[in-house]
Amino acid sequence: MSLTYLSLGSNLGDRLGNLKSAVAKLREKVSIVSMSSVWETAPIGCPEGSAPFLNAVVSCECSSSVRELLAFTQSVEAELGRPNEHEKNSPRTCDIDILTFGDEAVNEPDLAVPHPRMKERLFVLAPLRELQKDAFPFGKEYASLIDTQEVRLFAPPFVLQQA
Repeated sequence: MSLTYLSLGSNLGDRLGNLKSAVAKLREKVSIVSMSSVWETAPIGCPEGSAPFLNAVVSCECSSSVRELLAFTQSVEAELGRPNEHEKNSPRTCDIDILTFGDEAVNEPDLAVPHPRMKERLFVLAPLRELQKDAFPFGKEYASLIDTQEVRLFAPPFVLQQA
């Protein structure tokens, strides 16, 4: 089993409901260990007029390969209304990014793990910091983003009942 961190985001429709649905669907294939609070963030790099995002991070244990996990997360996104073909940074009902996958490193055109831009995104770092507490490795990057990106606590973590 690999300890994996996934970033979840939504800025279309019932944003909180979309995140709850994503977590429920993820639990079909991964064992969720913990979940961050839900954070609301300004849309970065999105078309003008895009709604704010709700974001969260989950830590989970995964027995599949990183490629199988990518295929699964993409199927969850599609099931929740995200089209397969979409413009970069377009608004979306569900976005799931693999932040880390155990100690594995992947650098391929369609998959990079650890996620190469997670240190630039307060909407990833704020919830990740919640889950990693004392082991949070991005203190300097996190501090440098505080004044440059709008992020606020939106909701507590979902209650994760045993499956």
